[in-house]
Amino acid sequence: MKAHRLVHPGKGRFWEVHWEGSQTETTSGALGTNGRSSAKSFASEREADRWVEEQLARRRKEGFTELTDPGSAVTSAAAQPSELLARILERPDDDALRSVYADELSAAGDPRGEFIQVQLALAKGGTPIHQHREKELLERFRVPWSQGLRGVDLRYERGFVTEMHLKFEDLEQYVGKLWQVAPLLTRLHVNAEYSSRVTMAVRELVKREELKGLTELHLNMVAWDSPQIVGALSSVKCFDALEKLALRRLGASDGELIELVTTERFPKLTRVDLRGNTLAGGAIDTLAKRPLVELNYSNNRLGQSSVAQLSRAKAWKTLRSLDLSGNGIGNAGLRVLGEAEFLGNVATLGLSDVQALTSGLQLMADGAIGKSIVELDLSDNELREEGARLLASGLFPALTTLDLSSAMLGDRGVAALLDGPMASRLTTLHLRKNQISAAGIRVLTKKTLPKLEHLRVSGNPLGEGGVDRVREALPGVQVVARA
Repeated sequence: MKAHRLVHPGKGRFWEVHWEGSQTETTSGALGTNGRSSAKSFASEREADRWVEEQLARRRKEGFTELTDPGSAVTSAAAQPSELLARILERPDDDALRSVYADELSAAGDPRGEFIQVQLALAKGGTPIHQHREKELLERFRVPWSQGLRGVDLRYERGFVTEMHLKFEDLEQYVGKLWQVAPLLTRLHVNAEYSSRVTMAVRELVKREELKGLTELHLNMVAWDSPQIVGALSSVKCFDALEKLALRRLGASDGELIELVTTERFPKLTRVDLRGNTLAGGAIDTLAKRPLVELNYSNNRLGQSSVAQLSRAKAWKTLRSLDLSGNGIGNAGLRVLGEAEFLGNVATLGLSDVQALTSGLQLMADGAIGKSIVELDLSDNELREEGARLLASGLFPALTTLDLSSAMLGDRGVAALLDGPMASRLTTLHLRKNQISAAGIRVLTKKTLPKLEHLRVSGNPLGEGGVDRVREALPGVQVVARA
């Protein structure tokens, strides 16, 4: 798709055209507004091109100028001090200010102005044209806009970088520059492998005053000296805005991590991710003092003997998402979940590889949590045909997303799973690595699944043409089937 955007700073107006083949769409109006759009169709692509050239010539004659490439001699207004930018930093939720700032950039010939307006439109729903233009602008200007942050994944919202993903080597190199590029940064993800320099990089990070503005901090690392990293985080007086803290694979002791997470330094913290540490059940008692909305406690050391700690976590009546995957809680753990009436608001539950059996599912389903679950991960549990039949009966009445990957279902299990009321409610179903053959595929293609949108059947011996038959039978479903 081809496009031109022209502005008339003196009149405060803009005019833009997008066209492909014989179809055109123009939008015009006052700077700072979405303007009005009009579509036209022509008999041929040549006629459309001729009409666009005539319209461009007319606007240029009227005093409109086209936005220029920031790589040219035009100085980027975004790099200059701006009273409007300072006000945006003070009032980041004020989109009217962003729109006025975008006009300022556009008048100076900086394409970031158009980018801000496009993303503001997308935040309100937008159109495919907005989506296409956003992609074009990012492809063209992502590198110059990153201002030298090579290898860093920058993610934009409403025209500004709000999220970064980087390796600890990048953190070590760029820590002093992150907020120059992203003054409205709210979500920071740092990934690191085994290295003695991780702690040094984190120590430099926590010195930054801008940390107070983060709403999410994700540290995913294997560190040599986790106590020093926890200590560095503890040295920050207050993370005023932090809502989510992820400390994955840190290897710190129960006391170190839980003391940090439950400290008053995090007044707004409601979402905690502690996956891949060595935490046992004793940490639950302390952690349960903080009301949480989301907790990922997967791949720790919560076993059948310590899972009873969950029954005392009554402050978690606000909990909406809980992941206990990779902990050997077994049926005893499922019974505790079912008996904990305060967990009746949990909508997303992760129970992958917890040694769950069919009888345990029934115990959990009888409780309040059984009635609230919308998304359930039961992958890597030996549920077999018996478990599939129980699930199919409507065990979890609100369930719409189900992961049964590596659950040893086989063809008979798939048939049992789809032979009940639950199947008609599912929107997402994962059946990876279940030894589903051509017989199972025949069952899938004969069933009516009115709400299904996503189906994963990778890693199954589906037989020749099996994937094609599923896609033909479920034309509106996104089917993923890799070997």
